[in-house]
Formats: sequence, C-alpha cells, structure tokens
Amino acid sequence: IRHFEKSVALDPQFALSHAGLGEAYWRKYEDTKQVQLAGEAITILEKALKLNNELAPVQSLMGLVKLGTGYPDEAIIHYQKAIDIDPSHSAAYRGLAKIYNGQGDKDKALATYQRAIALKPNYWAGYKDLGIFYYQNSDLESAIKQFQKVVELTPKSSNAYSNIGGIYYMDGQYDNAREMFEKALALGKNPAAASNLANIYYMQDRFQDAASMYTIALEYSPEMYYLWGNLGSAYELGGSMDKAQEAYQEAIKRAN
Repeated sequence: IRHFEKSVALDPQFALSHAGLGEAYWRKYEDTKQVQLAGEAITILEKALKLNNELAPVQSLMGLVKLGTGYPDEAIIHYQKAIDIDPSHSAAYRGLAKIYNGQGDKDKALATYQRAIALKPNYWAGYKDLGIFYYQNSDLESAIKQFQKVVELTPKSSNAYSNIGGIYYMDGQYDNAREMFEKALALGKNPAAASNLANIYYMQDRFQDAASMYTIALEYSPEMYYLWGNLGSAYELGGSMDKAQEAYQEAIKRAN
C-alpha cells in the first residue's frame, strides 16, 4: 500500500497505480476482514476505471471486488470486458470459473479453471484456485494434487504449506497436516497455519501449545471473535481460568 501510494502521488493519472493500490487494500481486507478496507478498495478501483477502462487488469480487479462484495452479475461483466481486451488474461478466467462454480455449473467452472492454467502454466494461483474448486466439491484427493503443485512452484511460500495442510486436515491426515503447518510457520507467522495447528494440538490435549498458536493467529487477526473463543477454551482446559475468562470476554466483545 505504501509503495502504490507513492506511485499514485508521482503520477495521479496512471490507472495501473490506482488499480494496484486498490488490489492491495482488497487483499488486506481478505486477510483481516476489516470492512473499511473493502470500501477503500472499491473507491480506488472506481478511480482507476475512470482513468482508463480499457485495461484488462483494471477490469479484472473490479470483477474481483464485485464478486467479493456479493455482486456476481456485475463481476461477470467486468471479467468478460477484461477478456475482450486481453484474451490471455488468466485472472479473469479464474474469476469467471469461481462464479460458474457458485452457480452450480461445475463442468463449465472446471473447464474455465483449466483454461486459466493453460494460459499461465507456471503461475501458482491457477492451481490454488483449482484446488479450492476440488475441495469445495468434496474431491480432496484432487485438491491435494493441485496444492502440491502450488508448493512445487512456491517452495518458500508460507501460505502454500498452510493451504495444503488445511486440505490434509479436512481429510483427517493430521500428521501430514501438522507437518505442513509447522513448515508454514517456519517460513513466517501465518495466522491460518497457527489456528489450524492449534486445533490439532487441542485435539491432542496439548492445551498450552494450542493457546500459544491461537495467540499467534490473533496477533494478525484480533477481530476474529471465534479465535478468542478457541483461545479461551484452550486456557480453560489447560487450567488457566483467569486467562480463559479474559479470552471469552474478548470473544463476546468482538462478536457483538
């Protein structure tokens, strides 16, 4: 955000600077769920469109935000406009595929994800999105294969290990999941990996370790009320009743 703001200041008429800044705000919203960040993203991307609506990345990013804020029909218009401008713009295909999946057209969604991957076969995001598609459609084996490809392409990405760990976790492969979450955390503080690893420790009655992991997750996403609840439960079962009460009270405050 800081660097894109500098870019916008240097050239306020450069649409791609505004688009990059809008995406940065949106990605931060996706991570933190701070609603005001989504509003910032929308305002900035609208500015980018006014400056130049004939750029595929600008149209595609507006499609991303429209979909993320509950307007899939408008998102389709922006994604299709991006493809009309640049038929090789893979992000727009990935966005359309997500919409098709949400509409229940699984075959069209799969074909569109595969099209996106064919356009950028060495880009991790296509495999990640296809992995999510398989996960959402209860094909965990196929999902794992896609996330393994993401790890292969991004071996230093904490999120890559966290994501495949999440699929192992859902598949009941807890030892594999724990290994992946620990690798993710070795590469950096990863709130999703920390929360999921905490869940595993909790199931294993390692309540102090679980509390430590929930605390890491909350450092990054303090507004996630359910994490405060989980932390309270770990403290309670670990015998730290005062800390448990504080965490539960914070959970209630955040939920309200």
